[in-house]
Amino acid sequence: MSFSSAVSSHNHSLETLNQLYEYDDFMLSLNNVADMGCGTGLDLEWWAGLQTREDIPQPLKLSCTGFDVLPKLSVAHTHSNIIYQKQNIEDKIKTGKKTFDVIWCHDTFQYITNPMQTLSNWNQAMSENGMLVLILPSTI
Repeated sequence: MSFSSAVSSHNHSLETLNQLYEYDDFMLSLNNVADMGCGTGLDLEWWAGLQTREDIPQPLKLSCTGFDVLPKLSVAHTHSNIIYQKQNIEDKIKTGKKTFDVIWCHDTFQYITNPMQTLSNWNQAMSENGMLVLILPSTI
């Protein structure tokens, strides 16, 4: 499966994102999210704009970091809680500490040249009991 545009890729990722959103306790436990290979940042924007599912929704105010090699991230200025880090996602994360409660990687991991080292690098940046979400296209 390959996507014809960033919007069609994001529409596919929304299937999983909207399922995660149903788990209130999980969503409320999050502080920091990384989007590896964030591209145009549509998934990152979804994370950044999350609100509680209460009668009067409150912003979750997650710190959201997008990693990619693009010169800039167009959605980085749409939310004050989005940070863009220009970086090859295979390299060690430059935060220097276990930071991310969720590492999200949609339709990117199949391009990684050294998957085991990349996963090790991501594990070093993930908080204890953090969640890694890898969504890969199916191939025949």
